[in-house]
Amino acid sequence: MGSTAVALHPDNRTPEEKEAGVENPAESFYQSALTECWRQCNRVLRDGGLLAFTFHHAADEPWVQVLESLFEAGFYLEAAFPVRGDETKREGSKPGTFGSQKTEYDIVHVCRKRLESPTQMSWPKMRQWVKSELRRLKSLLQIYRTRELTDGDIRVILRGKALEFYSRHYGQVFTSELEPLSIRDALLGINQLLDEENSQPGERPPSLIQPMAYQFLRLFGSHPSLGRDEVGKRPRGTGIVQRELEQKGWIEERNKIVHRVPILERFNKARQRPRKEMKTEIDQAHFLIGAAMPGSGVNLEEELGRDTWMARRSVEAVLDWYAKTAPEPEIQKAATLAGNLLRMSLEQNRTKLKEEQGYLFDDLNDEE
Repeated sequence: MGSTAVALHPDNRTPEEKEAGVENPAESFYQSALTECWRQCNRVLRDGGLLAFTFHHAADEPWVQVLESLFEAGFYLEAAFPVRGDETKREGSKPGTFGSQKTEYDIVHVCRKRLESPTQMSWPKMRQWVKSELRRLKSLLQIYRTRELTDGDIRVILRGKALEFYSRHYGQVFTSELEPLSIRDALLGINQLLDEENSQPGERPPSLIQPMAYQFLRLFGSHPSLGRDEVGKRPRGTGIVQRELEQKGWIEERNKIVHRVPILERFNKARQRPRKEMKTEIDQAHFLIGAAMPGSGVNLEEELGRDTWMARRSVEAVLDWYAKTAPEPEIQKAATLAGNLLRMSLEQNRTKLKEEQGYLFDDLNDEE
């Protein structure tokens, strides 16, 4: 028939130590075993055949493993269809409930073999493509909301559709900084798109920043501190956890309260270290805001003129967001100043580059 159906969770007769199941503590074994399963499917499947599977999990990390193994084995997503999940059979479950009891619908992923090399695609361009499709689908799905679909179900369906676009260009999707977009970051970006569609423009951070930075600003942009439970609940479904924000040095927990590390404190630490270590737009924006504050001891114009300073393209948007929304007036003022100086520096660099290119062509003309 040229089609293959795969069950990701073998039945109880399969030896547990050999099971490629998500509950296996050896995650590397799970992913490598699953990749080999997909490769065998790819080997026996005709070029025009289909592979279909369902997978249900509330967290993003298992999805990353499944999709990465699938794409590495030479498949891409052709379509994603919602189906009613299996009734819950586990001990203590409520009769008539479905799946994980968070969504009633699973997604059947229909895949094809990749017969051609994927073409390059920028994430900003893909964002616009995906956003228009999500809006079209969302308006259609709203018709069914009152009858059977919950917000969680709609979110699962929309995310599956967005992953179709990404899978067709897997390995060749790049951010605005020309960095490869991993599956995990793609999932974060897709979840970010879904958040944007469900909030007012004034409530959300700039959309072009990286997903981790977006969630940090969404959580702590106007809140100096939040309860630990709230920090755990708010990003749910985004794939981001508190520990990751702590590792970035953006937040810290004391007595079950999660505090945003003050910008001035972060600036004082960053100024003692090489500028190239500030790799995120949040780190760079915090440094620029701190340098723009009175008595910082840093001449921001000279700082921006140094060759060691390479501002990310999205830093300007973060500075503008702080200038408009920061609850502290001194941060708003410093962010405004930093944004203006950054724009001047970028314009000067563009002018200088044009002049240098002009001199180069003059030299070539002289040689002729």
